[in-house]
Amino acid sequence: MSQQSVFEKKYVEKDKMSDVEGVLEQFNLPPNVISFIRKNVRAIQIAIAVVVITTVAVVLYKSYLEKKISDSSNALTLALEQPAEARITALKNVVNDFSGTDAAMWATVELGHQFMKDGKFDEAEREYAKIAKDTDFDDPAHPLALLGQGQAYEGLERYDEAGKVYSELKDIKGYRDIAYINLARTLEAKGDVDAAIITYNEYLLTLEGAKPQARKYIEGKIVRLQTKK
Repeated sequence: MSQQSVFEKKYVEKDKMSDVEGVLEQFNLPPNVISFIRKNVRAIQIAIAVVVITTVAVVLYKSYLEKKISDSSNALTLALEQPAEARITALKNVVNDFSGTDAAMWATVELGHQFMKDGKFDEAEREYAKIAKDTDFDDPAHPLALLGQGQAYEGLERYDEAGKVYSELKDIKGYRDIAYINLARTLEAKGDVDAAIITYNEYLLTLEGAKPQARKYIEGKIVRLQTKK
């Protein structure tokens, strides 16, 4: 019987090819690591597949979000360029088509502004209330929504509700002045002159010598109100 040459490749079953080829050994992995991989090859394949699928899904979702944000911004810009009679419909479409985006939020604010211009105070208040409810205290849209909501309440002569909104607004930086003035005005409008005077005096204390024109205006308001008592 002839001796088999060392150069002849032995026949190996297909499912054992990985062992014969020694792919794992070529990476100089420790024997215990190689053993673990061979014993758990199916689980490792599944884990790799999950990672790949998750990565692809994240990339696709990010791309989708970027496109949605871009499209929503363009839609809002176009809506604001519409004539007054078509603007409300266009803004509503932005809110409905791009829910959850910043563009949808600002479209809601603009809807409130448009309804205020049209004298539709109920509808304006509802739009502003959505933003006030869905935004945090430090969100730039939050004080704008509160201001609009208070003014809508004034238009509806719901002065108590307007006063509550303005009381919240005066604690937000940058809105203190207008909040105090609007709050005092609502108190005056409902006939509570004493409370209006107290509010104006509180506002004067916050000025602390600053804004001389504002101080002069408020002092004049106080004098005028005192003559009504």
